Amino acid sequence: MEQIKEPAMHSRGTKILGLCFSLCVTLVVSVSCRSDRSDTGWMNQSFDFASEIPATTRDSATYIMQQSLQHNSKFQTFASNIEAKMKVGAFKIGMGGQVRIAEDSVLWAIVHKMGMELVRLKLTPDSLFMCSKVANMAAIYTDRQNHEMMAGFYRICQNLLMRQMDTSLFQNPASLVLNKNKAWEIKGLSDDSVAWTTWIDARSFKILQFDVALQDEGSEMQASFKYLADNLMDIRLAQDRKELIRVEIGYANPQWNIPLSFPFQIPASIPVSVNHGLIKSMQKVENEFIRPE
Repeated sequence: MEQIKEPAMHSRGTKILGLCFSLCVTLVVSVSCRSDRSDTGWMNQSFDFASEIPATTRDSATYIMQQSLQHNSKFQTFASNIEAKMKVGAFKIGMGGQVRIAEDSVLWAIVHKMGMELVRLKLTPDSLFMCSKVANMAAIYTDRQNHEMMAGFYRICQNLLMRQMDTSLFQNPASLVLNKNKAWEIKGLSDDSVAWTTWIDARSFKILQFDVALQDEGSEMQASFKYLADNLMDIRLAQDRKELIRVEIGYANPQWNIPLSFPFQIPASIPVSVNHGLIKSMQKVENEFIRPE
């Protein structure tokens, strides 16, 4: 069982967050929140926590996170159909698809509209493959120089989809409150530019929501990952408290621990780019939102 890690210095965890933000902005092709949701609290993470963390608060928060770790779903494979919507500004679209996961090795997804495949993705701890026959494009991304960062991104994607706790982002718990909804609210700073809040159910120890902000010299990116139900996940991204993307993923007929295949072939007629636009996007986010070490 994974243990809670000691607070890390300003490097790996922050870079993984930057990678997540850039990949989400670049690759989100599938999902949206309900139009009547107007709450903005997820954009207001605090960066002014006290530097002195009371030992009792820190120990209690750590204990609760350890309990959440122990209540993680245990699986070797996971598969589910998805019902998806996307809202970017005034643009809205609904889609369908499927996601398949082999624990710690492969995350595969296909997105379609009206029976037509739009994009197919295959993510591993060290690579990302994309192919769209409709757009006549394919791309392969690898990060051999920063394998640990790519592996961390894979794990975060896997755990978010599976509603699992991941301690790589939950560093340095600073406050602990049991709110009126009987959920533990824990806040912390991973370093001086990453603030996060997580909510954990006080009875089941399942993670309910995770909000995070990444700050750099007057500019911020915010994200919120909320589980509206066991089969419904809400994702929102913003920059400087201006919403960029609203996301909702609904699961249908999920299955665990069944044999799975992960078909992915790029037709010879489709041109393939290698480490092109996405890598530039990741570099831009890192330059703008991650301080040099």
